[in-house]
Amino acid sequence: MRRVFIFLILLVLAQQLKASDLEGIYFNLSGITVTPGLDKGFRYRASLGYLAEEPRIGVGAAFEWIPRKNPNYRTYKTEWYTPVISEKTSSNWNLFRIPIEFYYFPYVSTQLRETSFRSAMYFYVSISPWSVIQDSSGDYDWEDLSINGVSSNEFGVGYTIGAFFDIRLAYSNLYTSGLQNAHFNFPEYSEKKWFIALDFYFGGWPFPSSIKTGWFPAIKEEIENARYVRENARPKIYSYYPKKPVSGSEFEIKGDNFRAEENRTSVFFNNYSAEIISITSSEILVRIPGNVPAGDVKIQVKTAKGYSDEENVFIIPSKPPLLAISDIKFLDENGDSVLSADEGAKIGFAITNRDGAGKAFGLKAQSYIKNLKNPDLDYPSTVAIGDLDGETKTVEIPLKAGLDLHTGELVFNIKISEANDFAPDSFEIKIKTQKLDLPDLQIAKIEVDDKFYPDKPGKLSIGNGNSIIEQGEAVEVVVMVVNKGAGPSRETKINVSADNSDLNFLSASDFKVGSLKSGEWTEVKFTFSIKKSYSGSENLPLKLFVEDARWRFNKNLPLSLKLKKSYPKIEMVAIKGEIQKKSQVEIPTFGDELLRVPQSSVKENKNAVAVVIGVKDYKNKYVPSVDYAINDAQLVKEYLVSALGFQQNNIIYLENPTKANMEEVFGNRDNYKGKLYDYVKKDKSDVFVYYTGHGAPDLDTRQGYFVPSDSDPNYVKLNGYSLSVFYDNLSKLRAKNVNVVIDACFSGMSNKGMIITKASPLMIAPILPGSGKIKVFASSNQDEVSSWYPEKRHSLFTYFFLKGLQGEADKNKDKTMTYGELYDYVFEHVPYYARRLYGRKQTPSFNGNEKEIISRY
Repeated sequence: MRRVFIFLILLVLAQQLKASDLEGIYFNLSGITVTPGLDKGFRYRASLGYLAEEPRIGVGAAFEWIPRKNPNYRTYKTEWYTPVISEKTSSNWNLFRIPIEFYYFPYVSTQLRETSFRSAMYFYVSISPWSVIQDSSGDYDWEDLSINGVSSNEFGVGYTIGAFFDIRLAYSNLYTSGLQNAHFNFPEYSEKKWFIALDFYFGGWPFPSSIKTGWFPAIKEEIENARYVRENARPKIYSYYPKKPVSGSEFEIKGDNFRAEENRTSVFFNNYSAEIISITSSEILVRIPGNVPAGDVKIQVKTAKGYSDEENVFIIPSKPPLLAISDIKFLDENGDSVLSADEGAKIGFAITNRDGAGKAFGLKAQSYIKNLKNPDLDYPSTVAIGDLDGETKTVEIPLKAGLDLHTGELVFNIKISEANDFAPDSFEIKIKTQKLDLPDLQIAKIEVDDKFYPDKPGKLSIGNGNSIIEQGEAVEVVVMVVNKGAGPSRETKINVSADNSDLNFLSASDFKVGSLKSGEWTEVKFTFSIKKSYSGSENLPLKLFVEDARWRFNKNLPLSLKLKKSYPKIEMVAIKGEIQKKSQVEIPTFGDELLRVPQSSVKENKNAVAVVIGVKDYKNKYVPSVDYAINDAQLVKEYLVSALGFQQNNIIYLENPTKANMEEVFGNRDNYKGKLYDYVKKDKSDVFVYYTGHGAPDLDTRQGYFVPSDSDPNYVKLNGYSLSVFYDNLSKLRAKNVNVVIDACFSGMSNKGMIITKASPLMIAPILPGSGKIKVFASSNQDEVSSWYPEKRHSLFTYFFLKGLQGEADKNKDKTMTYGELYDYVFEHVPYYARRLYGRKQTPSFNGNEKEIISRY
């Protein structure tokens, strides 16, 4: 028999060991490993390694020899030019392998306490990065037939018993790719099977100081004895406080060997069990039972290891307290005194102990629902109040209603307990409940923009502006999501995604919306591009997912965007389903009613000239945007054409103009002849000027200025456009008449706060046009804010100005609109809605002849 020496190095990834634990080198000299199920059923092995006791996790290496007998096809030839001869031979071969082994010992037990005899269960994985096969038959030496392309792996579970043997159940996977050369052919070989191994070995500790045996090292006898003593030690009482406690009061015990788990430790006063308030291995805080008699009392601590020695304590008799309940109330989150599903609330009351009465100990409020079983309501059955000595405490019992709470009534019974049984009478409180009002988020509107804006870096849409979604474009989409349900959504998030890699988002696609009350809406804006190579469905694979803090209200909303479909600037989406009958929800119109532009009875006013200005975005990051300025300006332009008969080519339209742009149109202080002057025909042209954006005062002169997009309101005198110059230059036009509509405030305030840093709102000096032919509509007085109408997505003033032009301002219904009628209509609605929406004043004004006609329709 060949001599085989096989070694195993088991390196343990150890955690910090206790000082009393042992570790060290040990070895096993293996005999035969019996392996039923494998050819020839045995292998040889021995081991040498380093092992620690606590972690039970290890990694190591081995060197093994496993004999095999297996028939193989062999081809060989003796000379280069002789024919190849094939014949079947019986081949004896052996597997040599050096595996890397990983071990985990989840279970170790001591068989006999007086010895170090141990058993252990372990799992292992054996992976062989190096294996070689020796062929012991044939015409050539085995060194020539060694095959390095061998994979040999195992995994399994084992059980080691003391110092003598292991038994293992393992799975073996052996594979070789074979070897061919001019002289022979060793074929591909594969073997996968389960087997049982029984390892016989003898092990020993090489140093005389102590002995360790087996796969897993033993522990010194004194360590086991120390653990045994520690686990079986009785509790001990060293001291307690106070020395003379009152019945029902808190009592502290210090000692040793207490079980930290409350359910494994008890404290007795004359055999009366005490309530444990807190516990560690060396301290216990208890409440003395109220039924313990005054005088000398014996105390003991009991654990699973037995009773402590008795200690004597003197209990002082307690004077009874005099308790009363008052100020019972119910408070809910929305303040309607009804507990609604998914709402938090609390029951509150005051408890008083009369001054001069005895101290109350260990007060608790215990509550339960008297009239219903298992309502969807979370509340504590017990609330600790503590001790009460001549004082009043406020007690609150928190309630949290679930989503499935029903409409009805709850009757809470609340009982107060006291350690010495001097509690006040219990009381009841009735609470009305309301089932959940469900949210229902739906898409109310979709806007699509495929224009190219080279002067607006933040505008990511790039296309031909024909309102048709096409390949090769980047499209901006605005989706209006409205809550048409009776209940609010909670912590709402909206995600837009695409199921096709040819659609890429250029902007954010995740939106934190917050909570939407019934009838409230939010705007989701995103931009995506479509590759030229897109060949998917015409129905673009876009999804809109609405997530609520309550998962049952999560939903997918249909986002129906089609390729090559023409989209108007605003597309209405019909909301399917019925509004919940409980609360009729008014769906916001987003100002769609203004899209019904009235048609002028005057076919055209070919000499009329207009300037329409909307300033939304400012280059100075500290100047807030005017959110609806472009909406207002675009719609005013449409009304000029349809309702007032202006020609498109006679309208100068400016979005986010600079100061230079405004001077180009209106002129400056030194030259009044700007582009507008050149457009006007003498005594024939009606001029209409509309401005929406910020206005600001000069802090020194209190003169008003328009704030162009490149202006800094803190230096508006230098980079703003003066109202004084504006009116002076208009008065020098050779126009038949001039109409000015200014939707801006000049106090320095805006809907988003001050636009002038470190300044308070100012009242500007009034500036009136110097010419009687100029009529001026202004949205607010000098010290007021021009408000927005978010639900309509317009400014408050422009919304009612245009709504009046639709015919709403025509009081006598004669199809003729005067300036006076339009002003009366605006003056009736704007101040009212400013108070209603914001609680502030906004007073529009008009300067001109109220009897003149502005439009016929």
